[in-house]
Amino acid sequence: MTFFLPAHPSYFQRRYTQEQIDNAIRSYRLLSDRFCEGGSPFDCRYVFLREPGKSVSVRFDSSELGASPHFPKQLRLDKARKILGDELNRMVANLEALMDD
Repeated sequence: MTFFLPAHPSYFQRRYTQEQIDNAIRSYRLLSDRFCEGGSPFDCRYVFLREPGKSVSVRFDSSELGASPHFPKQLRLDKARKILGDELNRMVANLEALMDD
């Protein structure tokens, strides 16, 4: 799965400078294992959107969910979208909190 995260002032309605954004990303990396390799049971990639006009999002391949005889595939997809969307929102909120300090 790939998280596409904001890293340009346009994604924050220009409330923060590029320097503030870069500092927040550096601080978040130090405070969290979020962007460290090997810290997840899934193959996660983090792409920082350093130019305007892209979509802050998370993308994954349904094959990453594995198979489960107890849950239909569509239910697993819906739950994964919700969980990963919540995780994306949490990451963005954490970056914003670091920039507000």
